[in-house]
Amino acid sequence: MKSRPVALALASALLLLCVWTPANAANKKASAAATMKLVSTTVTPNVGIIWDTGKLHYKSHYYDMKVEGITVTTLGISSVTVIGRVFHVSNVEDIEGHYVAAAAGSQIGGGAQGFAMKNEKGVEIYLNSWSRGISVAMAPAGVQISLIQSP
Repeated sequence: MKSRPVALALASALLLLCVWTPANAANKKASAAATMKLVSTTVTPNVGIIWDTGKLHYKSHYYDMKVEGITVTTLGISSVTVIGRVFHVSNVEDIEGHYVAAAAGSQIGGGAQGFAMKNEKGVEIYLNSWSRGISVAMAPAGVQISLIQSP
C-alpha cells in the first residue's frame, strides 16, 4: 500500500511539470529584457553566415552588434533573418561574451527552428528563424557576440 502514495506523488509532480513548463515558456516570451535581429544576404551553407546587420533593442535604444558562430545547414538560400529574445540582462554590456548551447537544435515556439544559448554572465538568448526551409545552428566552438561602438 505504500506504493500508492509514491505513485500519486510522482503523478502530481509530472502534472505540475507539464503545466509549469508551457507557462514558464510563455512568461519568458513576455518578459524578455531585450530583443535582437540578425540579417544576412551572404550565406555559405554549412560554413557560416556573414551578418550584414545585427541589432539589439534594449531599453528603448538600438545597438549594433557583431555575431560570429551561427551556421546555416540549408542549401539554395540567399538571405537569412534571425530573431532573438534576450533574458537576464542588467546592462547592455552583459550581451557581450562567448555563448554555449543551452538547448541546441531544438524547435523553440511556434515551430520555428532555433536554439538557446547562454553566456558566462548568465544572459540567455533564444534565437529563431521563421524563414521556410532555413535551419540555423550554433557552431561547435559556440557563438561570440560583441557590441560595435559608434564612431
